[in-house]
Amino acid sequence: MKNRILTTFTLIGLFAAPAFSAERLVPLVYENIQAAIDASNEGDVVLVAPGTYTGPGNRNIDLKGKAITVQSNNPADPQTVATTIIDCEGLAGAFVLRTGEGADSKIAGLTITNGKAFLGGGIYCQISTSPTIEECVITKCAANLGGGALACGGGSAPTIVNCTMSGNSAFMGGAIYSNASSPSISNCLLVGNTANTGGGVYCTVSSCTVNSCTFSANSSGIYSSNQADVTIKDSILWADTPGPELFVSKSGGISMMVVSFCDVQGGKQAVVVEQGCILSWGYSNINTDPVFESGPLGGYYLAQTSYCIDAGSATAAALGLDQFTTSKEGNPDAGIVDMGYHRRCPRKTIAATIDIKQDIVDLAAKAPWLMCAIELASGYNASDILPETIRLQGEIAAEKVWLGQSGSAKARFSRSRLRGVLDVGSEVQVTVTGTLVDGSMFMGTDVVQVVDEAQLTQNGKK
Repeated sequence: MKNRILTTFTLIGLFAAPAFSAERLVPLVYENIQAAIDASNEGDVVLVAPGTYTGPGNRNIDLKGKAITVQSNNPADPQTVATTIIDCEGLAGAFVLRTGEGADSKIAGLTITNGKAFLGGGIYCQISTSPTIEECVITKCAANLGGGALACGGGSAPTIVNCTMSGNSAFMGGAIYSNASSPSISNCLLVGNTANTGGGVYCTVSSCTVNSCTFSANSSGIYSSNQADVTIKDSILWADTPGPELFVSKSGGISMMVVSFCDVQGGKQAVVVEQGCILSWGYSNINTDPVFESGPLGGYYLAQTSYCIDAGSATAAALGLDQFTTSKEGNPDAGIVDMGYHRRCPRKTIAATIDIKQDIVDLAAKAPWLMCAIELASGYNASDILPETIRLQGEIAAEKVWLGQSGSAKARFSRSRLRGVLDVGSEVQVTVTGTLVDGSMFMGTDVVQVVDEAQLTQNGKK
């Protein structure tokens, strides 16, 4: 008995169990995204599985002021983002934020398409909302007035980061429309968007910042008017036709635009600055073909001969882009940051040994948990695992995780979640994955027998 008590005490001392917010699973538990949001509490995560989501509850989605995250299974994986699709079918926009959502209200890792609205064909941030929108693709959406992809108004201040906006259209702001707002747009790719004014971004009575973005093949670049204050840094604006790349308008009042460490086609002479408006043009700007090339995830990588490489305002690490790349080879940006949009570097995969503690897994067993031991490869520490990223078969999140001081960890999965994910069979391969703090991914497999005693009894085979 003493030995058993000592063993239990040692285990508790070795492993620390973090607290988790609830995961609201779409469509496994909730039939649509809005239903999952309605059931959510502060800090919850609405986890949207790969698939195409249409119909009521999957358009005009309202976060209702909650500090929650609505995301795909893996926002950092381009394939997951590409296959987790909200299709608005031309009937409405995807998200309408209107209840004071702050930075902790997040939309991440989703593809939004075929949205249509008066403002914000994809996403509309209304009065005094400041959500975080990251790792999203917004494509083929339209607005009658402004913001084919996204519109913000009335004092809103969304943070838009690591997003792609392509093929969207509106009267003003083919991709983004800002009216009396302060959007922060960082590391985004805006291509092929069209509008009568401001094919990429339209800012009026706004204070807009644009950092590390690439604009190309839009009907024009960035338009500011009516006392707007626009700051653009570390960005590329090239081949937006008919253009211009940049327009500073006195319509409604004097506007100002500050441009530094950017590659702008035509240079300062090509910027349209109406009388009385202010253009602050940094010595660091260039007017040189960025030499775009295609790579594993599409176009707009920088060729090795590009003058945009190592031409930015600070180090990549200081700007949080040292795990991102502008090269088709996937090399992380190091030293002085490159101008323009960066993609995430391909993730390194670490081998792990996985041991499912039940060699025979009965889907109908009364025991509520399936336990799994994880042993990382030599040289890696389990304390670096992000517990919330651990998945079984890429779908089932760990209910509880214990992280050891060496390479060992343990994870507990809900048995009720296994049905429909694990197939009955004598040799079923079970895969467990997760992510470390440095962005590396671990992966390991075990082989178990899966049975369903309830089904055997029902079929009269027991």
